[in-house]
Amino acid sequence: MTGRPGRREAAIDPDEGPLQKFAHELRILRRQAGGPSFQELARQTRQLGEPFSTSTLRNAVSGSVLPTAEVTAAFVRACMRYAAANRHQLPDPEVLGQEVDELVAYWCRRRNELAQPYDREPEATTEEAPRPEPRPEQSSRPGASRLEAAPDEVAGAEAGGLEPIRSRRARSALVAAAVMAVLLVVAGVVGFLLRPGEEISAATPIVASPATQVQADLIAQQCRGEFQRGPVKLDPCITAVPDGVRISVRVTAVEAAPEVAVHLWLRDATAKQRVPGTLHHCQTAFTAPGQTVTCGPVLIRPEPGRSYVAATVAEEGTSPVPAMFKDPSATGLNSAGVTWP
Repeated sequence: MTGRPGRREAAIDPDEGPLQKFAHELRILRRQAGGPSFQELARQTRQLGEPFSTSTLRNAVSGSVLPTAEVTAAFVRACMRYAAANRHQLPDPEVLGQEVDELVAYWCRRRNELAQPYDREPEATTEEAPRPEPRPEQSSRPGASRLEAAPDEVAGAEAGGLEPIRSRRARSALVAAAVMAVLLVVAGVVGFLLRPGEEISAATPIVASPATQVQADLIAQQCRGEFQRGPVKLDPCITAVPDGVRISVRVTAVEAAPEVAVHLWLRDATAKQRVPGTLHHCQTAFTAPGQTVTCGPVLIRPEPGRSYVAATVAEEGTSPVPAMFKDPSATGLNSAGVTWP
């Protein structure tokens, strides 16, 4: 069932860093699951209703890029599905003793922990770039050599070679200005869509076939009932718990849809406005009607003494921000309400 073996994977040193360790241990999981080829894993993801290409799944364990939460979840589910169908090939059958949803949640938690420093790294780089004249004592700072003259350049300057150094600095300043201009345009677009302080984060999708029920205690309980939005039906849910409110949305395919962006956020029903910083996004895919995905659950600790609802919307495509956020009064499809605490 594995088909022809693909090209040999490059070796990974797990001691090189957390990303390499993450990829190395995902490779171990794949071996424990019977060593399916990447072509076979891609086939499994299609059957699970969350299709990803062979190259995407191969990159997930390359150790050079961090896979998305959706790819991570699909990779783990595909491995476990293959293992269940090929028990006789398993080097350690105990791998099947683990709950698939718990295993997916574990790997997605690890992935999301890695994502935070990776997401912040570009910001630190752009802050360093615009500094025009670093002080001599800063010369040991990473990246400073792009702005400061090397010793042989200083010697050339003392001999009358200042102009080449100035022209290089001018070019560096122009490049930095161009980069900042692009960043400001991007920031302007995101700022137009989101309220100040509002962030986008991933809500790990929990996937289930039509015959398999998602673990009940993972899903919020106060639901609205299914309403169709485009190629899917949405059922937003919310539950008040001691630590806050838990929100999720069940998404059921009405027809095949290769790209559906599902957005989930908390809405303050008392103030009649969305709660900043609670927007979550699940990228889903469906190959047949009746396939179901649960986006979430997400635990949020809001301001006490208010009534809250889970709000959701689905759009065809891959947008991380719902188009309706351009309108501050847009509400989305809301669940039943709960008061917290």
